[in-house]
Amino acid sequence: MGFSRYETARAMVKAGIIDKGFNKELDDLLATYKSGEISYNEKFILDKKIYSKYFKGIALSTMMKFMDEFDLMTGLNDWVMPLFERLRANDYLIIVVSGSWDFIMERAQEQLGFDSFVASSMEFEKGIFEGNYLRIVDHEEKELIAKQLLRDCEFSIGMGDSQGDLGMLKHCTHGFLYQPEASAA
Repeated sequence: MGFSRYETARAMVKAGIIDKGFNKELDDLLATYKSGEISYNEKFILDKKIYSKYFKGIALSTMMKFMDEFDLMTGLNDWVMPLFERLRANDYLIIVVSGSWDFIMERAQEQLGFDSFVASSMEFEKGIFEGNYLRIVDHEEKELIAKQLLRDCEFSIGMGDSQGDLGMLKHCTHGFLYQPEASAA
């Protein structure tokens, strides 16, 4: 759709919620991935470690307050809202399957009006992130979710923004990738 956990975390760095070392570690990881030294799946695993390191100790209330003030629409691709409006006008069910965090997707759902979502989720103890995850929506999870959701579906349209979405898209009647190279940044 145009925004991701990367942009959200970088905005959290800018707001002083996350240490600025996050940007350097993420940039180094992305450079390693872009140079072909590691696979997409290795990048996905390593970026979770970076998130664990920098988000550990942050309160869910702090993240939610930030999301209340963060405008997801600024990073949204121009075509997303018209597409969602057209799909809703034709009675399509819109379900977003994302590797992004559920607290990001909750705000996206409020702003974009999609019907439902499946996203990664952090585990909080007494309202504080301790570095563990309840659910990671990686390429395998996305494919499993798509297979389950679409098993009795006569027609579906799937969109993805990285090679991690290819398994999910093969279960759609029509599936396509948009800006896959941009999603690595």
